Amino acid sequence: LAMTVQTIVHEGGHLVFGLLTGYRFLSFRIFSFMLLKTDGKLKLKRLSLAGTAGQCLMAPPDLKDGKLPVLLYNFGGAIMNLLFSALFFGLSFLASSNFLLAVLLRITAVMGTAMALINGIPMQVGPINNDGKNAFSLMKDKEAVRAFWIQLKVNEELAKGVSLKEMPSEWFEVPDEKGMKDGLIAVLGVLAENRLMDERKFAEAKALASRLLRVGSGIVGLHRCLLACDLMYIEAIGENRKDVISGLLTKEQQKLMKSMKTALSVLRTEYALDLLYREDEALAEKTGKKIEKVAAKYPYPVELKGERELMDIARRRAEALRDGLSASGLLLEKAKALAKEQFAGITDKSGADYFSGHLSSVAALVKSDKEKTVAYLHDIIEDRDYPEEKLKEEFGEEISSAVRLLTHGGGLSEEGYLECIRKIAESGNELAIAVKIADLTNNSDYTRLGASSPDELGSEDRARYEKYQKALRILKGTNEESDR
Repeated sequence: LAMTVQTIVHEGGHLVFGLLTGYRFLSFRIFSFMLLKTDGKLKLKRLSLAGTAGQCLMAPPDLKDGKLPVLLYNFGGAIMNLLFSALFFGLSFLASSNFLLAVLLRITAVMGTAMALINGIPMQVGPINNDGKNAFSLMKDKEAVRAFWIQLKVNEELAKGVSLKEMPSEWFEVPDEKGMKDGLIAVLGVLAENRLMDERKFAEAKALASRLLRVGSGIVGLHRCLLACDLMYIEAIGENRKDVISGLLTKEQQKLMKSMKTALSVLRTEYALDLLYREDEALAEKTGKKIEKVAAKYPYPVELKGERELMDIARRRAEALRDGLSASGLLLEKAKALAKEQFAGITDKSGADYFSGHLSSVAALVKSDKEKTVAYLHDIIEDRDYPEEKLKEEFGEEISSAVRLLTHGGGLSEEGYLECIRKIAESGNELAIAVKIADLTNNSDYTRLGASSPDELGSEDRARYEKYQKALRILKGTNEESDR
């Protein structure tokens, strides 16, 4: 009881002194109970963070010349603990006739004094700074102030429903080696990795997480655990090497994950491991139910949405493996589904369904899964205005760059069109070249237009046919040169 009271007092101190110095209220958490301000209303949510009894999150004022009011905000908890400890100690004398109440008040006073000293006297336990240490570090280091401000801004944007990938990219620059040794600044490296996960840039996230865990840094144990979780997830949905995952799943890691058993990113990783590493669908189903239980009161819907998407990727990967599909085969199925959805109701020049006609024919003319994936997607940006960045997020740089090469504006003259073909040929992008040859081959099929030879085509169709033949010669000539 004394601990709970003084925790409320401590976080209340941060709240009061934060408000007095220009900060704005976001949330107030005691143990797992959290009051969150959204759309001007206070809502009760649930969130547990290992190693913390409470937390008051506030939106910061704007930086002015790289400065931020940090002294009272950081010391506010310790100051309030001391003030209330004095009050409880005084009340204990007034309540001396009631022995149990007097003892409880004095215990609460002692507890508050201890919390004030532990949090107020500047000290560092391992890589973790207490409030006092943070305050003095922030008073001296502009880089630390900016890092602190960014962390608070990220929390503010998440509360508004903004995902990491939608936030300003300059907030997610990885600190240099010196900065990574400072616990306050090192968090930016973790946030940068989190953003890469949110962007589904798994290869880049894996490289960064590995580097952050490998180098000596100020990253605290909780964040190191979550980085290792991301590495296990990426490995599970990718190569799924048992030795690599077991090497990451150390006893210490398992202990940390157990202490963070309600953290969504931990549960999402467990779900992926259940499906792909442990190959236990029943266990995955139980983990899924745990996630839904946490989701019911989770404070940040945008984070929940992202974690569910990652779970869906793991589930689809497990289904693909069960059906005998490779990773590239899974990507191909995804491309087919997207193309079918985007081109629903669209017909080609001959009146045939665009998906089952042209796109499927082009895919049939190429060989590899990657080539077929690009074949199904090659017109999606140009004809359906599908966002290029979204395509990159969903299919990766290799596929999206090939589709981008195959995209050109309408209304081009013949010379303008052939110039685009030359750019494809000169790019050396084998995926784009193979698919464009297949696309032109299908477009040159005069039987689609009811003709038995090019001579039977109308003037416009014949001119288009001749243009496609020129384009094919350019592309095939490039391929012949690369074969020699």
